[in-house]
Amino acid sequence: MNPAGPTSDTAALAEGLRVRDGGLAADLGAGSGGVARFVADGSVRWLMLDVNPELLALCEIPGAMRVCCDVARATSALPAGIASVVTANPPYLAAGSARRPVCRAREQARIAGPLALPLFYRAASHLLEEGGEFRTIGRPRSLEEMLVTCSAFDMGPFEIQPFGPQGRPASLVRIRALRGARAALEILPQKPLPGSGRIEAGGCARV
Repeated sequence: MNPAGPTSDTAALAEGLRVRDGGLAADLGAGSGGVARFVADGSVRWLMLDVNPELLALCEIPGAMRVCCDVARATSALPAGIASVVTANPPYLAAGSARRPVCRAREQARIAGPLALPLFYRAASHLLEEGGEFRTIGRPRSLEEMLVTCSAFDMGPFEIQPFGPQGRPASLVRIRALRGARAALEILPQKPLPGSGRIEAGGCARV
């Protein structure tokens, strides 16, 4: 079993994802497959970037290009403007703020350094073509930072999707933004986190 396999937040990040014909999708912090494991469209070309070579070795996405490096080096390791979609699920727990995950791979995915968000967003902006879509997910308490950081790296947020049980505060928020564009920001009605099944092209989880 993959110790840092796909989770409900990864499923939420992937929900409804579409890539233009011939486009490349890049997943930052992809682990062993990340977002791609939830997307049913087998024609999508994937670039998987992760700092953990052991997890990348477990990737079973056909034809995926695996890049083992820290997101801080992505701007020098990879060409600019190569992706039509970039997804990122940056670490969201501050060091010392919660019980450390038992699994080392899970710790890397969840425990954030002080510059985690800017480094992930800078890498996404570098990789995206003009007008390309950035998708990211995080805790509601970080929403303002997420929006500001998107704008700081020339990615205009246009959609906020809260996730959580009905009648309770959201546990996660997903942001969609466009590289080099500005649009009205829409806040969608809260919905439950998707299941752990594969997400079909229409955005519904099959469990």
